[in-house]
Amino acid sequence: MVMNLEINTAVPHGELAKSLADKLRFYIADTPVPVGGRLPSNREIARCANVSQVTARMAVMSLLREGIVETRGGCGTYVVKHPAELPLGRTGKPRRIGIVLSPWDSEAELVWNIRDLLSEVIGSISAGECKLVILTYAQWQEYAATDPARVILENGLDTLVWFYAGSCEIAFIARMEQQSPAILYDDAGSIGDILSQLSEEERHRTLIISGDPAMPPYSYRLDAWKQQCGKPDADRLLTLPEAPFPQWTGLVLRHELERLKPKAVVDFAGYINPLSKLGEEFFRKLGRPKIFSFTPPAAWQGEHQLHYTCYEPEPRAMSKALRSFFQFGEMAATVYLPLHRRQY
Repeated sequence: MVMNLEINTAVPHGELAKSLADKLRFYIADTPVPVGGRLPSNREIARCANVSQVTARMAVMSLLREGIVETRGGCGTYVVKHPAELPLGRTGKPRRIGIVLSPWDSEAELVWNIRDLLSEVIGSISAGECKLVILTYAQWQEYAATDPARVILENGLDTLVWFYAGSCEIAFIARMEQQSPAILYDDAGSIGDILSQLSEEERHRTLIISGDPAMPPYSYRLDAWKQQCGKPDADRLLTLPEAPFPQWTGLVLRHELERLKPKAVVDFAGYINPLSKLGEEFFRKLGRPKIFSFTPPAAWQGEHQLHYTCYEPEPRAMSKALRSFFQFGEMAATVYLPLHRRQY
């Protein structure tokens, strides 16, 4: 049996067996090793993880105590049930928190409002009880390119915080949410707020700009739209590739806007930002459609006569959720944070 049991051996000695138990638990759940299947010997596990046989034996004993495996005298160790959850599903106060910076940050310089968010995270935990592991976006991408769960297992994390969430991140978060509650944005509430500002005619003449409809967060927002307004007309749903956008993206957007002349544009992913650089005159010729987005415009800094509504995280709600989680650690269900409506 070929196993990837690499773990971060730089963690404190007492954490090695725990990290290896987490890795074994994930390996059994994700491979999957069938119930009744035999695990390799402790010697083989130790070799694959580059640890001592004592550490391997302690890790297997942890799974024995959980009832995941059992030993059969002279025959080895066998899986008797699959793990109920992945390592991130631990309860209690988080002890080791991983923070993934945005693509625009470095360890030396933080941009946008990341500095404030990081200060909020640090201020919400006790330095004596918890350790922060700061990861650059490039480091996270190395994990995401193979097995994203490695970032948890190899760094011994029980909580992950992202300062940027693209489709790759949100897909992984959605997967982990099946195992443990998460703190997410209230996409359905935002879609409801958008629809409340549109007339019946505007709803039927809305251009929706989205990424892959099968991928979060686009799937969440499209589902919310369908539930509250019905399935959008295929001619008014424009699917575009992920960032970094090809040069033709702006041309396609401009062409579709000129062709459809929509009464409203709902941007699920921030694609509209490059079009804000076209200026007020372009949108005036279209009849000044209402524009809704989940990211602010890239160019409109001064006064204008356009309707541009952006939905952004509500800082106080985020702070409250973070403080509660870091202080108590227990979450009975996923928390959905409201998004603040901001007019530009």
